Amino acid sequence: MTTAIQIETERNIFARSANRDYTAEEYDSLVQELLTAYDAANWDEFSRIGRSMPFEPVVAKAIKKVYGKEALLARGYDLTEANREFGEGWLDGPNDAE
Repeated sequence: MTTAIQIETERNIFARSANRDYTAEEYDSLVQELLTAYDAANWDEFSRIGRSMPFEPVVAKAIKKVYGKEALLARGYDLTEANREFGEGWLDGPNDAE
């Protein structure tokens, strides 16, 4: 069961990592879309919505370390924040998680 604290934490993480500021209403709407797609087992839509959310830089770097840059690029994840934090060429650098 999801608590109000968990929801607020997720809102804050998403708003911080996104290209723009999301209002609570926008975030709630996006979460509702995700849940609707999940409940309908519409995995393509669920995946599309998830990929539209910028990854936290540390998560993107960890995926690169474990699976390589191809895994990030092939799935079309939004790497805006990782590019901002690590620099535009970070994907072509070594697979470290420092």
